[in-house]
Amino acid sequence: MPERDVIAWTTMVSGYTSCKLHGRAWVVFCEMMRYTDARPNEFTLSSKLKACKGIKSSSCGALVHGLVLKQGMSGSLYVLNALLDVYATCCVNMDEASAVFHEIRGKNDVSWTTLIAGYTHRGDGYVTLKFFRRMLLEEGESNPFSFSIAVRACASIHSCTCGKQLHAAIVKHGLDFNLPVMNSILDMYCKCSSLNDAKQCFHEMTQRDSITWNTLIAGYEKSDPYESISTYSSMESEGLSPNCFTFSSIIAAVANLAILSCGEQIHGRIIKRGLGGNLELDNALIDMYAKSGNIASARRIFDEMPPKNLVSWTSMMIGYGSHGYGNEAVDFF
Repeated sequence: MPERDVIAWTTMVSGYTSCKLHGRAWVVFCEMMRYTDARPNEFTLSSKLKACKGIKSSSCGALVHGLVLKQGMSGSLYVLNALLDVYATCCVNMDEASAVFHEIRGKNDVSWTTLIAGYTHRGDGYVTLKFFRRMLLEEGESNPFSFSIAVRACASIHSCTCGKQLHAAIVKHGLDFNLPVMNSILDMYCKCSSLNDAKQCFHEMTQRDSITWNTLIAGYEKSDPYESISTYSSMESEGLSPNCFTFSSIIAAVANLAILSCGEQIHGRIIKRGLGGNLELDNALIDMYAKSGNIASARRIFDEMPPKNLVSWTSMMIGYGSHGYGNEAVDFF
């Protein structure tokens, strides 16, 4: 193209960003600023900020932030939401993101959700819930994703009371038919050890997917291994295919019960489904066989594992030590 206007440059920046070629998007943006008279518009800057997020560079985001102020675009909701996302994702803390958030006039659901997602990502459930409540009080636009994030925050601080309040709000907003939202509610009850509520929630769900079943199986794994195994059987009887996460949870449940025959059946199903060789599953099987007293099978799986990690070695050492093979445990160390 002999002549390129801002639309052409923006299309290239946006295209590279969409293809996850974030470094290339940054180079093209720099070429536009350095060698042409084309000035970026809000779409150019928003695409560039997405690229900054893609390369996880808060410093690049700060450079674009300066350009936003210079170009007089600090009133653009589209640009500020993108800038908020960069700071919430890439910075060490939420100070910069919070400052941008408070500058936004006419906040929309993207603004609120991005902020609370940033606090949840950093494990600050209390602040997440504070801003979520503020969003509702200010009659901000809520969406299924913002509710899911708030529920996850309740789970992180193990507040079942707060979780139940959110559950009621979800029903009030007509989101109790949204599968991802209800899966987050189920997960919250399990993590808060409120398994009666989890079971009731599970049975009231009009839709269930593998995440739903896996969440309940994992929830029962330690406190009620028999119920975990029963839920797994129900999952298979309804025609759903268990995945690696399912088998990891059910193997752990069997290990807690030390029922070797049941563990061997599960191992057979793992092989039948072509999931053998998975590092997490192999580690779970080593632990299960060791706890069930079959050290020979645990050692065989260990020897056949191509990649081994610290969990693999530790499980074998504990297995040997628990069954009186002190010399072997020391040799492994």
